[in-house]
Amino acid sequence: MIKFVKISKKDIIFDRKNASAVLNKACERAISMELSGGFETDERIVLCLEEVSSSKSKKIYTIVPVEDWTEDGLIGEINIRYTAGFSFSFSFKIDDSVWAIFYS
Repeated sequence: MIKFVKISKKDIIFDRKNASAVLNKACERAISMELSGGFETDERIVLCLEEVSSSKSKKIYTIVPVEDWTEDGLIGEINIRYTAGFSFSFSFKIDDSVWAIFYS
């Protein structure tokens, strides 16, 4: 089963914690799901969730802004968060900034 979650870029800018909660809630429905990919449009990010077996550990997703969005800056951000226990999932642009989704 595949499910799509659409999150407004404006909602992410104004309340990224709530946007993260929307993604996490979608993954916690009756059928456990996890983020498998996504794409962006001018106004939204569209995230693809896939069904996973209930024996897999639950992932918690966090949407965060990336300070240095050069190639090396994004690689550095991914490495720093990885050493802190987070894995990288997806990045996207909103206006002149870059955002990323990590999970633990």
